[in-house]
Amino acid sequence: MEMRLTAESIVSRVPGVMSAELDSDLVVLSLAGDAYVGLDATGVNIWTLLAEPMPLQELSDRLARQYQGEPNEISRDILAFLGQLDAAGLLCVVRAGEGR
Repeated sequence: MEMRLTAESIVSRVPGVMSAELDSDLVVLSLAGDAYVGLDATGVNIWTLLAEPMPLQELSDRLARQYQGEPNEISRDILAFLGQLDAAGLLCVVRAGEGR
């Protein structure tokens, strides 16, 4: 069953993954799912923030302040990125938001 992520969702990275730095990027490998994702500097920043469970709204707010971008656009980009992590088995949804 697919979980719907909302601003109230609490997300973190899954434990027990392998990672390796390649220049300024990071490659993260899911041992359980045999999948990997390459992260650029922004992805590494998000990955670092996801070391502890965090509400999606807080993650969006932090990144909007840090990158001084338009909050709705940043939220959309974060959701797309989290979708990639989830597809690779690298995202843990501690609590999913309620569907509308």
